[in-house]
Amino acid sequence: MTPDDWPSLRPHLDLANTLFPTRGTALVGTWFDQQVARITDPDFARLFSDHIEWDGVVPSDYNHRHIRSAEGDLIGGIRFFGGDLTRPFVEVIAHSFDDLTAMARTVSAEWAVFNPRDLRLLVTPETPLPETARIDQHIFAGHRDDLPNGEQKATLRRFKDVDAAIKMVRDRYADLDHDMPALVQDIRAASDDQLREWRKDKTLMSIMNPNDPPYRTTDKTIVGLIAVSRGTIAWLEG
Repeated sequence: MTPDDWPSLRPHLDLANTLFPTRGTALVGTWFDQQVARITDPDFARLFSDHIEWDGVVPSDYNHRHIRSAEGDLIGGIRFFGGDLTRPFVEVIAHSFDDLTAMARTVSAEWAVFNPRDLRLLVTPETPLPETARIDQHIFAGHRDDLPNGEQKATLRRFKDVDAAIKMVRDRYADLDHDMPALVQDIRAASDDQLREWRKDKTLMSIMNPNDPPYRTTDKTIVGLIAVSRGTIAWLEG
């Protein structure tokens, strides 16, 4: 089984080879092999079963599954949004369905013991979606040197006072909890330890804009903060 065997992954291969001409296919292939290995990997299942007690569920139910049906095949696995057991969904890794609504029915039946609310699928922008679909995240990617600068109204500077950064994050998320409680269910604040680690790594930056009012800080030029660290989203690394 290779990514090219799955129609849903062919646009990923095209994009990967555009972004990484010499290794795009290998990046997608390595990621796909990891996902397939989770069909039988007991250690992966234990990441869930060691912490979750669910009636009628055995540890192997948390493994990825290769589902075959008359309408299409798929590889996917159960997830919980933000670790919240009341918000189960199925992550679809690859599929061959022409009808995504039919795929949703298959997912609902195959993972019925978890009563998943949704399925999640990573697609390229041109992928047609059913009317009932909604966007969970937008992912923007490009080589750093190719990204447009635009009209530079803000600048970045190393955030020197980590305690001030911690207070800024706490204050902002306290406001979110009060003003937009529904949004708080979907996003999490960086922890104090994460902020300290980013400060140590010199990736924690203050956003400077003297023309805008500051956000709860005595420094009249700091309007926010940002941290950038290396990571991956599926096969995409950066």
